Amino acid sequence: MHKFFTLLVFILLITLALPALAKNPIEYDHNIKYQGTYKTDLLYIFHWKLHFWYVDERPIRMQNLKCEEAINALNLGTWTGNLSDNGKCIGHDEAPTRASGNYLNYLVLHNKPLAE
Repeated sequence: MHKFFTLLVFILLITLALPALAKNPIEYDHNIKYQGTYKTDLLYIFHWKLHFWYVDERPIRMQNLKCEEAINALNLGTWTGNLSDNGKCIGHDEAPTRASGNYLNYLVLHNKPLAE
């Protein structure tokens, strides 16, 4: 009887835990290097008309950013803003949306949409 009760409790716990796991997907962690087709240290720009990510003509690497606003946002996902050639913030007028290659690899690995 004790084994049956233990098994019943185990099944109940698993039944309650599975929906909670499904509601809490794996969150992006910028400290983890997600391998994939995008270069993890490069910034990509989203082309809204053609719906794809591309590297700017003047490639900017994450470690070269000098814009705290961009760094903080990109560590969580995407950022919309303009950057100078040396990685400083220069405003938001007609600014593109940017993401690190690492974040894009994360999206691909976890079957998340690359754009919404």
